[in-house]
Amino acid sequence: MRYCVVGSMASSGSASSVASSRSEASTARRSGCSSASVQAKPATRAARRSVSTSNTSSMARSLTRYAGDRKAAFVIRRRTVWLIALIVFVTLASLGVAILAFAPEIVRHAAIIRLESLTRRRVSIDRVELNLATGHVAFHGLRVADREGPGMLATIARIEGRVHRRSLLRLHVWIEDLSITGTEVRVVRLSPTRFNISDLLERPATRRAMAPVTIDRLRIADSALTFEDRTLTPARTWKVERIAVDGRALSTSNAGGSLELRSVAAGAPLHVRVEDVRLVPLHLRAHVSAANVDLGLLRLYLPGDAAVLPERGLLAAGITVVHDAIDGTRVSAGARVRDIVVHRHGQPGPFATSPEITVTLNDLVVNGRDLSAARVEIEGDLSLVEAIYDPPIRYAFTGARLVTEDLTWPLRRPGRVSFAGVLPGGGRLEVRGTLASPLRADLSVRASRLPVDLANRYARLAGTLAGVADVDARVVASFENKQLRVGVTGAVGATRLVVTDPSRPDLPPLPPAGSRCASC
Repeated sequence: MRYCVVGSMASSGSASSVASSRSEASTARRSGCSSASVQAKPATRAARRSVSTSNTSSMARSLTRYAGDRKAAFVIRRRTVWLIALIVFVTLASLGVAILAFAPEIVRHAAIIRLESLTRRRVSIDRVELNLATGHVAFHGLRVADREGPGMLATIARIEGRVHRRSLLRLHVWIEDLSITGTEVRVVRLSPTRFNISDLLERPATRRAMAPVTIDRLRIADSALTFEDRTLTPARTWKVERIAVDGRALSTSNAGGSLELRSVAAGAPLHVRVEDVRLVPLHLRAHVSAANVDLGLLRLYLPGDAAVLPERGLLAAGITVVHDAIDGTRVSAGARVRDIVVHRHGQPGPFATSPEITVTLNDLVVNGRDLSAARVEIEGDLSLVEAIYDPPIRYAFTGARLVTEDLTWPLRRPGRVSFAGVLPGGGRLEVRGTLASPLRADLSVRASRLPVDLANRYARLAGTLAGVADVDARVVASFENKQLRVGVTGAVGATRLVVTDPSRPDLPPLPPAGSRCASC
């Protein structure tokens, strides 16, 4: 902006000239200012146009630079993304290769940890083969150490299978084919109630949440089971060899699977057909046929502190077994046994012997240490050794028949028992009654032509008796604190009864009043 400056004021003496001068100055100032204003407008417009053009060029240059910068940044960003993707791909590929390379070793260590947790025993596996593309897996040299000694509880030469891979996405372990070869299991009875596997058998059966398992086909070959009983003197060992198993449709969630087993038990052929199989909790129904099997093998399935245990014998039998992990084992059987020897708990020597007997067993239930039998029937010639008093005495019965009903061990309720047999000399004995706990027998006894001298063994008499008696009596016997108590009530009729005085052997025997003496 331009300014017009007016000169200084004149002296006061000439007013008109001053006014004239002011008027001229004012006019000149207006004309000068007007002229300056007219001259300034074109210059201002030109300056504004110049500034506008400059700003437009600057903005264009800025936009050009911004577009170039964004293009460069996009290129850099795209290259960075590709570089990151390449790094991730290489990392994943390397990780996949590492997993493929070390997967067998990872599976081996995981299997060892899991088996040691389940068995609480030291486990080793030589090597593992794994093919993720086909689902094939194989374990070589599996060994489970025995907690009770330096030996092995179980060894398996090879476990091989093929897993249905897509089923794993549904959390279902589906094994299409499972083969087990070269298995050896060693079971040892350490005491009447304890095995080297007792800790495994005594664990409660629980239903834990786990992935279901299905096995389309199971094959077991070239396997063996060794059973050693160290409670006997000397210790005895039985072996079940050439075990071959063929199973189909086995599952942890559904019943309906089947198994067929063939083996040689202590030199005798054994065939087992198993139906209605469920793996967890274990449930099955088995039909067993056997010929010439050593009866001592039954010790494996009976409580070690049972009243009687088989020592030896040759068994030919047909047996039906229903086993449930929670409800126990139920057995029904028909058998013929030859050359049998049975031992009684706490009694030295054989308790019972027989050349041949037949056995019918209905609903024998074994659950832990408890044993119960709905009905047991035994027929044949039988010899029993009674060793309550010294010396032991042997009773020989022909055509004997023993029946027990609702019998339990330990005795929880009264069980029924009956016996009939022919005595030496043509006599006959019939016994019926109940057995209860503590050991107490309430029996009805009928005997004909019974040797009277048996009374000398079980009764405290001033003399000794001889002759033949007919008995119809009730006998109540109990065994407590290692003492036998016997109470007898009833009627006895005797013939040829003779009484002697052991303190006066020189005196002849005297018949009691009212009886006939055989010598008279």
